[in-house]
Amino acid sequence: MPNNNKTIGDTGEHLAIDYLKKEGISIVTTNFHSRYGEIDIIALDNDTLCFIEVKNYSPRNYISVYHAISKQKKQKIIKTARYYLLKNQVTCPCRFDALLISGKVIEYIKGAFC
Repeated sequence: MPNNNKTIGDTGEHLAIDYLKKEGISIVTTNFHSRYGEIDIIALDNDTLCFIEVKNYSPRNYISVYHAISKQKKQKIIKTARYYLLKNQVTCPCRFDALLISGKVIEYIKGAFC
């Protein structure tokens, strides 16, 4: 039996990728892993590299971005992003975004945390 949370997460990431592409944002990679953690989507918005955390909720369980990503999760994403930047010798500006999905509603927050 498949893990329901993984299925929901995968569906959310596919919706997020489609949304970002429609917004003119280029996908660099998805599900980037390091020993520090995982980043759902790494993308380019003009000349800014975006590290994007995707959260998919059922409409009745929706919460705000401020509660959706824990302090520990933010720290893991930041450490993983630093690793990515060093590994790939990236020098362009970067930011940390969140993309929340609840049913058919998508909320994309640029600069959600740092």
